[in-house]
Amino acid sequence: MILDLLPLLGVGLLVYWLALVLVTWRGLVVPVRRGYTWAVAKGLAGDPGELERPRDFRRFSFVSRGRTLSAWDIAGDAPGGPLLVMTHGWGESKVVMLQRASIAAADVSRVVLWDLPGHGESEGRSSLGLRESEDLLTLLRLLLGDRDGTDSSSTRGGHVVLYGRSLGAAVSLEAAGRLSGANLAGLVLEGLSLDVATPSRGVLAARGLPWRVNLGPAIALLGVLDRRWGGSAPLAAARLDDAQRVRCPVLVLHGDGDEICPPADSRRIVEAFASHGVGATLLEVAGAGHLDVWEAPGSPAASRLADFLRGAGDPSRHAS
Repeated sequence: MILDLLPLLGVGLLVYWLALVLVTWRGLVVPVRRGYTWAVAKGLAGDPGELERPRDFRRFSFVSRGRTLSAWDIAGDAPGGPLLVMTHGWGESKVVMLQRASIAAADVSRVVLWDLPGHGESEGRSSLGLRESEDLLTLLRLLLGDRDGTDSSSTRGGHVVLYGRSLGAAVSLEAAGRLSGANLAGLVLEGLSLDVATPSRGVLAARGLPWRVNLGPAIALLGVLDRRWGGSAPLAAARLDDAQRVRCPVLVLHGDGDEICPPADSRRIVEAFASHGVGATLLEVAGAGHLDVWEAPGSPAASRLADFLRGAGDPSRHAS
């Protein structure tokens, strides 16, 4: 009787495993959205006009890869400063980046926040950084080309600083490797991971969800559907190659207690920048984890970013 049941049990386990892989894949590519309603429920500002110091801003959308993506263009306090484009992390949104943007606005001409596909108010689904750099480059072409009524003359020479957090750091790094050095004045990476598997595993483990038998196949499925392999080693090598093409000053921020994206990845990327003569500064914030690099007690992240942005506004600092 037991031997007769073994094939049935095997089929049941296979069905369970396949279902677990699909649920894991969907959870990764369709994260919970954190938009205006989420911000109100948390007692946070839902848009730049609701900040403690309200900011003038313009809502706009753009189309990339057939998806309509949402963005804000926020006025800064430094007319001669660079344009700062900030990209949020997985499961976040432009709303989550508002506090960082409100502080950084003092040293730039404009701040643009946008929602990655499948996040906030944007259409589509996430590919965990495998394709989103294409969307960021589309946004940059729009901003620098003034195709949507934005006066790019308010940005000194069209110079741009890219700021990416977590998943957004990987997206910004890849975009920076493909952006003209004449336009890119600086790159800021916060909580970077060089691969997809490590942060995904960290998120699942932190939520008490299984990952040992399901995460690898889910990421492989992601790579197949997005026509780009998402394995850890090839992707890490690709991101290190991206660093080899960057020709602007770089600031790397990381919490020394980050359990989602290991600080060792930021050290590796700084070494990659240094290997071809790019000035890259690594700031490991003591006592900070993945989410509180700015908020940790005594964190110098905001002041270091301010210094970096002021340097990016100086034409003599720009790469040619």
